[in-house]
Amino acid sequence: MKLKIFVSLLTFLSYASSITIGRDGGYRNIVVKIGDNVPEDDCHKYIQNLKEMLTEASGVLNEGLERRVYFAQITLVLPSYWRDARCHMSVPYPASGVAYQFQEWSKYRYGVFDEHGYPNDPLYPNFFKIQDKILPTGSYDTPVLGVWLHPNGSEGCSPASGSCYFNPEGENDAVQCSLGNMPFLPGVKSWCPTDDRMLMSPSKHNILCGARSAKTVILNNPDFAELSGENQLQRSLIPRFDIVREPLPKYVLIMETSSALADVWKWVRKSTQNLIRYEVPDNSNLAVVTFNSDSRVEHRMVQLTMESVRSRMADTIPDSPNKLDTSTEGCVTCGIQVAMEQVLKDNEAGGHLIIITKETENSLTNIQEQNIETVISNFGVRVSSIVLAGQRQNQFYETIAASSGGVYKRISGTSNLMEMYSDFIEAMRDVVAKDTKDPNNHPLTVYRQFIYRQDSEPTVGAFDIDATLGRQTEFGIYVEDDEDHQIKSVEFSDVDGNVYGPFSKMSSSFDVVNFKTINFNVGEEPPFDAKRGTRWEYKIEWYDINERRENVVTVRSRPSQPSETGLIHVSTWTNLEEPDNLLAVYVKVWRGDSPVLNARVLIDLEIEVDSEDILQDISEEQRTAFKDLLLTDNGFGEPDIVAGDGVYSRYITNYPTTGKYKYKVRVDDNNDLAMTVTPGPATVYKPPKVGINTCCGSRIPIPADRKEKIGLFRRTIDGPSITISNLSPSGDHIRPGKIGDLEIRVIEHQQLMARWTAPGDDFNDGEVMTYRFVFSQKIEELITPSTNAPALDGLKRNDTSGERVNHVINFEYYGQDYYVGLYASDEAGNKAVMSNIVLVNVPPPPAPTDDSGLILPSSNILEDTTDWAMVGGIIGGVAVLLLLLLLGLYFHFCRTRSKFSKAMFASGLKNSGVKVQIPSPPGSENTDSSSYESDMKGATSNHLVAGIQHPKISSTSFANNLTPTYWSASQLLSEHDARRRDEDEEVDGERGYPDVINYNPSNNYGGYYQEQFYDQYNTRRYSTASRDQGYQVYGGVGYRPEYGTTGYWNLDQENLGYGNLDQGYGNLDHGYGHQDTRDYIVDPGLNKSNQRLVNSDLSSSTLGITNPSLHGSQLSLSSSRLQAKNRNITQV
Repeated sequence: MKLKIFVSLLTFLSYASSITIGRDGGYRNIVVKIGDNVPEDDCHKYIQNLKEMLTEASGVLNEGLERRVYFAQITLVLPSYWRDARCHMSVPYPASGVAYQFQEWSKYRYGVFDEHGYPNDPLYPNFFKIQDKILPTGSYDTPVLGVWLHPNGSEGCSPASGSCYFNPEGENDAVQCSLGNMPFLPGVKSWCPTDDRMLMSPSKHNILCGARSAKTVILNNPDFAELSGENQLQRSLIPRFDIVREPLPKYVLIMETSSALADVWKWVRKSTQNLIRYEVPDNSNLAVVTFNSDSRVEHRMVQLTMESVRSRMADTIPDSPNKLDTSTEGCVTCGIQVAMEQVLKDNEAGGHLIIITKETENSLTNIQEQNIETVISNFGVRVSSIVLAGQRQNQFYETIAASSGGVYKRISGTSNLMEMYSDFIEAMRDVVAKDTKDPNNHPLTVYRQFIYRQDSEPTVGAFDIDATLGRQTEFGIYVEDDEDHQIKSVEFSDVDGNVYGPFSKMSSSFDVVNFKTINFNVGEEPPFDAKRGTRWEYKIEWYDINERRENVVTVRSRPSQPSETGLIHVSTWTNLEEPDNLLAVYVKVWRGDSPVLNARVLIDLEIEVDSEDILQDISEEQRTAFKDLLLTDNGFGEPDIVAGDGVYSRYITNYPTTGKYKYKVRVDDNNDLAMTVTPGPATVYKPPKVGINTCCGSRIPIPADRKEKIGLFRRTIDGPSITISNLSPSGDHIRPGKIGDLEIRVIEHQQLMARWTAPGDDFNDGEVMTYRFVFSQKIEELITPSTNAPALDGLKRNDTSGERVNHVINFEYYGQDYYVGLYASDEAGNKAVMSNIVLVNVPPPPAPTDDSGLILPSSNILEDTTDWAMVGGIIGGVAVLLLLLLLGLYFHFCRTRSKFSKAMFASGLKNSGVKVQIPSPPGSENTDSSSYESDMKGATSNHLVAGIQHPKISSTSFANNLTPTYWSASQLLSEHDARRRDEDEEVDGERGYPDVINYNPSNNYGGYYQEQFYDQYNTRRYSTASRDQGYQVYGGVGYRPEYGTTGYWNLDQENLGYGNLDQGYGNLDHGYGHQDTRDYIVDPGLNKSNQRLVNSDLSSSTLGITNPSLHGSQLSLSSSRLQAKNRNITQV
C-alpha cells in the first residue's frame, strides 16, 4: 500500500525551481495545491489523507534511494473560497507568497520513465518473447508470479493475440526493486540498479534512456551531488506541513517615469490606463508605484469596487512627457524596494509586481540583480516584466518572470507606434489572465491586424469565432486620434453571404484609450453572437486623407456560456533549462480537461538582433526563413513522448547565427480534422485487480466513439525568447529522426514486407541517405545502444521526411522468433536511434504435394546423386571408431574390477552420514576399520559440495550402539557398482536437475526448464514444490543476456543459482535470491515411488538401504537451516 501511495505522489505537482534540498537530503518548499474545482464538503478529509499519504511517501522515497533524501517541508494550499468550518480548522493566508507552477515529481525531477510496458503499444509493449516463451515487460530482481488477464478480468489471455494485462499474484514478497514497475508489491523498496543479470525488456524507460537503469539516472541528478549523509538515523522522515489558503492577487504596478520613455509615453500611459480601467477584474487589489532615479507610491493598495475608484487611480499616472523625470535611467531596485516595504509590507501573500521599464545599457548591476532575486525568493511574490526593447537585451527581466511564474514581454521600440501600443495592451491582458479565477468570463483576443494606410482605399479582412466563444464579441479599431479617427463605416458578411451593415456610428465609450467600437442601436445586438463556429469577413471604409495613418483591428470574444468549461487553451515552452541540448519547442493544446487531437500547430521563428552589424550579415530570407514549422504529436520520443496527449513538439536544427530568437505559435482546426475527447469513463481500461499502471506508453488509446470534432477555431500566442549561445561545429552533427511506426508482415514464405514513415536527415528536416535493418533473437541487442545487432538488409534511397516507404526483405529464417529493427543514416554517417522493434516469426514452408494431396518426398531424395564411395569411407571410419571405443571400455571395466578400493566404498558409506565398521574374516587382506580410515586419506571425496564438514554422531543418535551388520564381499561389490551407475546416470541425465534428495522433475524449483520455461501462454496451472499452485514464474536474477537455445541447467558449485550462461535462463533460487543447493528442503515422502532396496542377506536382520538417501543424507546433515523432520538419516 505504501508504495502505491508513493507512485500516486509522483503525479503530484511541485514547482521545480522553488524546491530546495538541504545537505541532509530534505526537500523543502514543496507545494501541493488543491484545484479550485474541488468541492469543500470534505475539506478535513482531504487534508488528513494528504498528510498521511505524503508522510508515508517520504519514508518510501528515503528507503528507495538508500536513505539519501526525504520530504522535509510541504505546503498544502487550499482554494481561497473554502471555509474554516468545513476544514475543521482556521486556515490562514500565507505570510509570504507561494509559487504555483507545477510539474510531476519523479519523472521531471529525476528524469525517469515507467519501467513497464503497455498493452498493444508499438514502441513499449507489455510483453516480449524468448524461445517461444512470453515474459512481462518490467524491472524486477527476482522471478514474479502472476497471470495474464483479459480486459474483463478472466484468465488465460495470450498477449501475442490481443489486449492482455499481466497481474502479479501469489507469493511475490521476495521482489525488492521494482518501484518503476510493480511498486504495490509488499517487498518493493527501491528502483533496480544496472545489473547484467536483470532482464533487459522493452520498457519505456529502457528505450528512452538508452538501457540505463532508473536508479542510475536518478543518482546522477544534481540533487545528490552535495549531500552530507550525516544523521541519517536520527532525522525524522515526517514532513512539516504548512496549511494555508490561496491568497487573492495583489497587483503592484511599478512604472518607470524617466525621460527614456518620453517618446512613447503617451501610449505607455494609455496602455496602463486601459489596464486599470478595463482589464483588472472587479474587487481586485491594486497599487501604483513609479520610479526614475528615485521611487514613490502614487496610489496605495485599494480594492477596485467601483468605476470611480478605477478612474481616480488611472489619473494618478503622469499625463504628459513633460512631467517625467530628467534622469535617463530608472532605478528598478528602488521601485521594487518601495513596493515591498511600503505597499506589501507584512502582507506579501498573493503579491504580483508588474514592472514596466525600458532596457538600458547599465540599468542593473549584478549585485542589484542578486538582491532582487533574493527578495522575490524570500517573499514568494510573482513578477511580470513588460520591457520596451533597447539596444541590448537584459536577460534578467525574463529570468525573474520565469522563476516566479510571471509573464515576460519584450516589445519592440522600433515598430509602428500603434502596433507597439497594441502590444502593450495585449501584454497586460496576459498578465491579468495569469491570475484569473474566472476563465469562463475572461475575454480572448481572436484576431489582431496592423493597418498602415495613406489613402482612402477600403480595408478588408476575415476572422473566426470558434464554437467555444461567441458571447459579447467585440470588434474594435485602435486609432491615433479618437476624435479624427477617419472611420467612415464598417460592414460584415458571414459564410452564407448575409451582409450586416454598413455601420457608420462609432462609440466614444473607450475614447480615453483611443479604441473605437460600433455603436449599435438600442435593442440591436452584434451579429457575431448569433452564429458560432464560423468565419466572418469585414470591410472598413475610410474618409479621404493626405497623410500616413496607423490602425490596429482587434476582435475579442467571451466563452459562449459562462458555465462552459470546454475552453481552448494554448500554452508553449522550450527545453532551454536543460543545458547543451538541441532546442525543442513544445505547444500544449487542450479544450477544457481534454487534449485536442489532430490540430495543426505551426511556429514562426524569428531572430532578434540588437546589433546593426549582425543584421547586415543576415539576409532577410535567413531572418524569416523559419516560417510554418510544423509540430507533431506522434509519441516517438523525439522529442514528443506521448501521442494523443495534446502536446505537440519538434526540434529546431538550424540557426543562421547566435543570439536571441522569438517565436509565435499558430494553432487551428486543421481543416476540420481537429478533435477532442468527450466526457465519459476512462479511455484506458484495465481489469480491476491489475496493479500495474496501463497509461500511457507511446500513445493514449482513445476509442473512435469518444472523439468529436471541435469545429472551426484559431489561436495565436507568443512564445518565450530563446538565446542561442553557440552553434554546432562545421559539418553535420545532428542524427536522423527515429522511425517509430515500422510495420512488418509476412507476404510470402521467407519474404517480409516492411512499411514505415521516412524521417529527416536532421530529425524531421531534410532527407536521409540509407536504411539498415537489423535482427536478433536477443531483444537486448536492439535495445542497448552499445550492442551491434546482426545486419539483415539495407537499402539506399532518398525520401522526403513524412513520406511512406515500402520495402521487401528476404528472410531465410523460419519457425523461430526474431526481433527486427530499422535505423536511418545520413551522408555524414550519423545514425538514428533504433526504431520500434517488431517481433517476426515466419512459418515454415509447406511440404510439396501431388494432385491427390499426398505429401511428396523432397526432390533431392528422388534424384540419384549419391556418392557411394564417400558413403563407404564414412561407414568404414565409423566402424573403426566403434571398435576402438569398445576395446577401451573393456579394458576400463576390467581394470576397475581388478583394483577395487576398499577406501572408495568406505568413502561412500561415510558420505551417507553413518560410520560402519566391518571386521576382517580369517584370511582376508586389510579389512579392518583402521585400514579403511587410512585409505581415506588419499581417496577422492564424492561430496556434492566440496569441503562440507560432517557432524559427529551423537551418543543419542539413532545409529548409536546398534549391532553392526556384516555384509559379504559380493553384496558390497554389487552395492558399490549400483551406486556408481546411479551417479553416472544422475550426472549424464538429460535434464541436469540439482542433486537433491527425492528430487521430483515435475516440480519447478524456481528454474526455467523446457516444458514451462518462462511459460505464460498455457492457461493451465503448474504446481511447484515451493510455491502456491496456480502461478507461473517469470525472469529474475538468474537471467543473462548470453542465453542459448537449450534451456537446460548446468549447475556450477561455485555459482549455484545462475546456471550455464550459454544455456540457462532461470536460476535455482526459488525466486528469493542466491541459495546454495543445501537450502532446498523437499518432503522426504515424495521419493517413495523411486526407492530401490539393495539386495541383502535377509537372515542378518539388515535394515534396507535406499540408494538416493545415501546422497541425500549427506546433504541433509550438512545444512544447519533444515528442519529436523526433513533430515533423512539412513539407518544401518
